[in-house]
Amino acid sequence: MCVLLVALAPWLQAEERPPPREPVASSDIVDEAASDAVVQRDLDLESDEELLPEWGRGPFELRDPYLLALPRLSPWMRSPEVLAPGEVEVRLSGVWANSFVLESSYEVDGEARVFLGSVRLGIAPRVEVGLGLPWEWRGGGVMDSHIESFHDRFGFGQQGRGERPRDRYRVAGRARDGAAFEHDGEGDGFGDLVPEVRFELLRGGGWVPALTATLRLRIPTAASALATSRRPDASLALDASKRLGPVILYATAAYTYAGETRLDGLELERHRVLVGGGIEVELAGWASLIGQLQVESPRERLLRSDLEPVAYVVFGVKVSPVERLTLEVGAIENVLFHDASADFGVLATVAYRF
Repeated sequence: MCVLLVALAPWLQAEERPPPREPVASSDIVDEAASDAVVQRDLDLESDEELLPEWGRGPFELRDPYLLALPRLSPWMRSPEVLAPGEVEVRLSGVWANSFVLESSYEVDGEARVFLGSVRLGIAPRVEVGLGLPWEWRGGGVMDSHIESFHDRFGFGQQGRGERPRDRYRVAGRARDGAAFEHDGEGDGFGDLVPEVRFELLRGGGWVPALTATLRLRIPTAASALATSRRPDASLALDASKRLGPVILYATAAYTYAGETRLDGLELERHRVLVGGGIEVELAGWASLIGQLQVESPRERLLRSDLEPVAYVVFGVKVSPVERLTLEVGAIENVLFHDASADFGVLATVAYRF
């Protein structure tokens, strides 16, 4: 027995060897490398898409600059973007607009220059608060002759501009029920405080747009010369956006409740609705072209039998020359309706984030 174990010892101590591997063809190596490259490319694309939010630089934030709109709260379009917790944005925006409406029973003629300073702060995930304070100037202005020349050059009607003195302020007339009104809002000074709070409802992704709700108030603090409403107003807005590559679509719907419905003898609507749509085309990482249309339900009551909605076309450019800084320049026109909105205006904004 011992002799047999000694004879088998070399075989018992031999390690079990794995079966030989089959040779790998060079074509299989190439296919495997190509497959890995495709997978990595898809992962990179998915990562890039995740880094791009559903919004861009956003639409122009246009507050209605019509002379009869300034005494009360007017909502505006916004991007659904909400500042991150601790992030601060400081903005200074301005609009210079001319209003002119001439009817047989009333007229609105004058200019407004409104500068709005605002501070916005992210206070929690998906929650932002802000506070704005405007400085307003209202008067006869200097734009009448330039607007007349512009209308003549492009064949637009003057809507009766040649029948009235240039560069004067007058908002007065008689409503259909016979009541006379005159809004003596000529002057300058700080306007009403406008606080707001925003809640991001949807971040968006895939086919789902980003969606944010905004509650905005107007607190009567304006100088007496501006003759604003002495009761607060409130507005609730929904702002949405969807990215399609370098193109971003925007939409806004807002409801506004006015605390006061009478202004210097003129009856105004208490409940109003605004809808707006816009498009942004990103030209590069530092510039965007913006175009938008916003329409709001009629403002005045008993002024005309065929009251028109308020509609503005806004277009312009936004640029970011350095990180966190945005510069905006645009123009506004009431090309759809003419009897309840500013005739022409320009706007500009400087915004910086900390």
